[in-house]
Amino acid sequence: MLQLLLLEKRTLIKGWIISFLFSLPFTFIPAFFVEIPFWQSLLNRTPWAVLYAAGFALLVCGAALYHNYERQSIKLKLFNKPAFRNLGFKYYRSGKGSLVEDLSFYLSGAHNGFNYFVDMLIDLEDHTKQEVVITPVLDVQTNAAVPDAVKNYKQLLRRDFRFSKNKYQLQILLDPKEIQVSDPLGVSKYLSLIESKIKLRSLPHT
Repeated sequence: MLQLLLLEKRTLIKGWIISFLFSLPFTFIPAFFVEIPFWQSLLNRTPWAVLYAAGFALLVCGAALYHNYERQSIKLKLFNKPAFRNLGFKYYRSGKGSLVEDLSFYLSGAHNGFNYFVDMLIDLEDHTKQEVVITPVLDVQTNAAVPDAVKNYKQLLRRDFRFSKNKYQLQILLDPKEIQVSDPLGVSKYLSLIESKIKLRSLPHT
């Protein structure tokens, strides 16, 4: 939790300021329903209004931090299992400094000369709903050709895998319960199956 807090401290400060400024006007609503002069009521209420807005903003940021901490803990615990650790992939971060995207960790690396991204999707409301996402790096010459390439690869792999609805990335979905996480080859065998089905050319990681 502390590490996540340190990584996201600037984003949390920005989020706190936005939440504070958004909620502050609403804390003055009771000033409209008192018998004393409006400006006097407004002045009297200002210290409490600031306190209420600051507390609300702190609660919002704290809840968001804890919520993301739970999901990232689940993900990192899984990635630390032999099936994932044996891949030798490196950890990367996404969403750092973003107010609209949570800080998240994913794996990226090469397997038998083919590059992959490995991530985990966790439902925001029900953390028991999880899916491992394996994304091979496709060797496609132009962006316009990507949707057709993804569609063709899905046709080749459809008997063995499920896919996301993303038309621009070949995102292969695996149920974590189906992966033998204690087996060092638990994920590697899926990557080997993918490689046996499609002809991917190694691309440099960027």
